This record gives sequence, C-alpha cells and structure tokens, in this order.
Amino acid sequence: MKKILVLAMAAAVVSLMGACKKEGVYNPKQKIAKVYDESSSTDSYFDGTEWHTNSRTQPKELIEEWTWDGKLLTQIAYPYTSEDGNGNVTTMYEYTKFTYDGKQLTEVNSDWERMLITYDGKKLDKIELYYSDDKASSEPNAIFTFTYDGKKISKMTANLENEDFGKGKNGRPQMGRMTRMLLQSLTPDVRGTEKMLASTCEKARKAGAKGRVNVDMILTWDGNNISKIESKYMGMSAQTIEYTYDDKNNPYQGFLFTLVGDLQVEDNPLAFGNENNITSVKMYEPGDEEPYTENFTYTYDGKWPVSCSTKHENSDDNNRYSYTSTVYYEYK
Repeated sequence: MKKILVLAMAAAVVSLMGACKKEGVYNPKQKIAKVYDESSSTDSYFDGTEWHTNSRTQPKELIEEWTWDGKLLTQIAYPYTSEDGNGNVTTMYEYTKFTYDGKQLTEVNSDWERMLITYDGKKLDKIELYYSDDKASSEPNAIFTFTYDGKKISKMTANLENEDFGKGKNGRPQMGRMTRMLLQSLTPDVRGTEKMLASTCEKARKAGAKGRVNVDMILTWDGNNISKIESKYMGMSAQTIEYTYDDKNNPYQGFLFTLVGDLQVEDNPLAFGNENNITSVKMYEPGDEEPYTENFTYTYDGKWPVSCSTKHENSDDNNRYSYTSTVYYEYK
C-alpha cells in the first residue's frame, strides 16, 4: 500500500501562499484540487571491469485529491491500487478528514492516526498526535508545544516517545502521516525536519535518554519565511538547517493553521508557514566540514507553482546513484 503525504519529499517541501482573515482557517487564493508525482532513479555499480546500470521510472500518477466546503478544507483522499489473484486492479482510497470548531481547526483524523489541536486564545498552544494501534490511547505518541516572539513561533518543543522518530529497517525515519502533515504546515521542509528529529533523538538515546525525549527546534525568521531551524537536546545543539526561497506565492502557507485574528494578511507578520517556496536546504551538524545540500526547481503559472522538482545524487569509486522526483499541482 502506497503511503504518500502531501509533499512526501519534494512534495513536502513546497510551501505556497495563503490568504486568511480568521484564526485557524486555511483559505488560500488558489485552492489545491489534485497533487501528482513522478520519479526516476538510476543505480550503477562497478564490478572491477565495467559499470552496470539499472534504471527505474514511476510515471506521473495522482497521489492526492482535496475536497473543500466553501473556504474550509474538509478531506484529502489518497488513492492506491490493489491487485487480486486474477490480475484485476482496483483503485482504493485512504482519507484524512478535518474537523472545525466554527472555522478553527481542532482535529485531523485518518484510519490509523489522530491529531488534536488546542489554542490559547488565537494562538496555537499544543498539538497531540496518536498513531497506529495507539490511536485511541490516552497517552499521545508525540506532543508539540509552541513558544512565541510576538505573533511568530520562535520555538517548537517536541515531546516524543523514544522510538517515534527512530530509524526503520530501511534506514529512514519512521513517521506517521499526521506528523508529516503537521511538520509540513509549520516548517519549510518536511523531510529535512524529519531527519533532524530522528538525528536528535538518536543522539539523545546515545547520551542515555530513556522513555520520552524532548527536542527543541529554534526558529529564525527572515520576513515571513523561516530561514533557519536549530534542534537542541538538553540545551546542546544537535543539527541546523538553513533555507532559501523564491519570490512566488506558496499555497501551503498556513496549511493547517493561519492565526491572524481580524488583521488583513498584508498587515500581519504571519505566524505559520512560509510566504514563498523553498529553493534550497543546507543541513549540518556541529563540526561538519561540508553540509548536506538539496535544491528545488519550479515551474509557475503566474506567481503560483504548478510543479516542484528535486534531484539527489551520490557516488563513490564503485557505486553511483541518482534520483529525480517531480510533484505537480492542480488548483480549483
């Protein structure tokens, strides 16, 4: 079963602009209707005499369908295919549903996960996440709390079960769709933030941490975009990510939360999300000589992105790997 979240790599990276006038309302001028992606990869290895190459391509396919009730996002459907023993292919769907108190988002649910959101007046106060078989548990798997400098978040503290962001058998962090959705709403780059949390938790475990782990993410803003996030465990810096942006509109700005009260967007220092689309990520740990860097390119319709592409490459004397991914957007 294919588990893809909005921007589950490059997809998660794109940040687009919103226009909200009420607290908790995601109401962009351009509403996403559908999201597609495609990818290709090439693996090569040297056997001592010659290079051997394998290539794989995933054609462009629909990965998300968004449903709106007026200005409110009510559902995201994730299609996937199932094949029976006779070779018959059926398209099936998983769903994420959004619940509001008036126009303020209070809960997000899927078949296996739940996100509960509480506010302190007009400011986001706490988010509790429950995943997998623990969806009905009284103990959340992850708790995010927020510190403000004026109207902008200056720090996010993640209180995590020890294994929540540990690495799975494939070496990648294990993260639920709800968590990815939350990070997508609040940070410029889901995958980078995911890696940051996994790395910081791993350092905490090596330092002897037991049970739940607290990770602080310190946010630095440049205008209405987050330019840097530094993760800390027990006051010690664990990892830093720096970002650059284009000058175009970002439809995911305030994806889950845009708390601007009665102010017009143009008069308000936006509290959540980024105004523009991320163009580069630079990730490093203390003592690193060379940071990990990733770049993103876009095509636009006017000031709105309609596709986002990223490419990963690495090689050594005997192996070469290249992976390219493109995400496409259709608007209502």
